[in-house]
Amino acid sequence: MPSVILFRPIYDPDTRSTPTYPWALMYLASTLVDRGVDVTIIDEPCTPNCEERVKALLREKQPVAVGITSMTGDQIQYALAFAKLVREHSSAAIVWGGIHASLLPEQTAAHPLVDYLIAGEGEYAFADLVDCLASGAEPGGIPGLYCKRNGNVSGTPQDDYVDLASLPPLPFHLVDPEPYIVRRSDIGAQRYFEVCTSRGCAHRCGFCYIECVHGSKWRSMDADQAVVRIKETVERFKLDAILFREDNFFVNRNRVEAIARALIEQKVNVKWAASCRINYFAKYSP
Repeated sequence: MPSVILFRPIYDPDTRSTPTYPWALMYLASTLVDRGVDVTIIDEPCTPNCEERVKALLREKQPVAVGITSMTGDQIQYALAFAKLVREHSSAAIVWGGIHASLLPEQTAAHPLVDYLIAGEGEYAFADLVDCLASGAEPGGIPGLYCKRNGNVSGTPQDDYVDLASLPPLPFHLVDPEPYIVRRSDIGAQRYFEVCTSRGCAHRCGFCYIECVHGSKWRSMDADQAVVRIKETVERFKLDAILFREDNFFVNRNRVEAIARALIEQKVNVKWAASCRINYFAKYSP
């Protein structure tokens, strides 16, 4: 069974904020676990003695690849420190993904601490790469994959987007959600966590990464599927409030109303919050 380590570096070592759940790594892990890969997730903000933990895992697991996610900004320096540690203590392929890698794939893939890069959604591209690395096959032609060949970076852009409803179940056993469940005194919530039922946004705001990663396309579970996901999450983790951790929850008014009505009719006693563009919100009746 091949082994993979997935890593999210810290954003700010001095922050007192509770980190968000590492959803990106969880979605990557879902397809890997479904294919029989042994996956370990390290979320640096919630991992004491992280460096020693990484060294021990590299010795124990002998991974074929380590995956690193990073946003643009200070987080990159902590991601590079992790990549350097892997290079010094392992022969694993170092694979970068996330927002920064998707925004600047050629520039990022040229760095000596990057062996491969996945631009855009990585659930299937990364799993396909791991299959190739584990079998010794040449990983060329995978949509979204970039790498160096003879000193030059080349890659194949993504040609499709993930159907959220078709993804395998999230392997919550890999990362305990409890440290990420918080109180929200402003809404009277004792156990507040997140749920994801859509991705992307149809708009092209110049300040946003969405177009680069999702192609200005909005995709979602249908209302019934979303309600099932919400109920499962609320019941599993005994929540009284949730945040829709999504790029633009309110795109489809009929879907939003169907979800809200179903939660009421099925007596799912949970408060919820979500982000919204003001022009959408203005169209909703009081």
